[in-house]
Amino acid sequence: MSLKTVFNRLSPLAQEELENSLRIEMRSLSKKVEDLKTEREEWSKETDVAIKQGRELSTKYDVVLKELHDTLGLVEALGLVDEELDK
Repeated sequence: MSLKTVFNRLSPLAQEELENSLRIEMRSLSKKVEDLKTEREEWSKETDVAIKQGRELSTKYDVVLKELHDTLGLVEALGLVDEELDK
């Protein structure tokens, strides 16, 4: 037996109560979906910011690492290698 058949066998009052309950549930679920969409958008924005900050930090790290490498190359070229630098 289909749901439509069962629904049609209900009294008019029971049909109305079921319809009202379903409308309330649909509004509640729609609200939850909207809340989740908003939360997802917020997380997406925060994730985008974190990714951008991570890229900026990585770039800064690369620059400092290159400067260190260049400085060590200069120190070695000038024969200024110190045991302290090797530690």
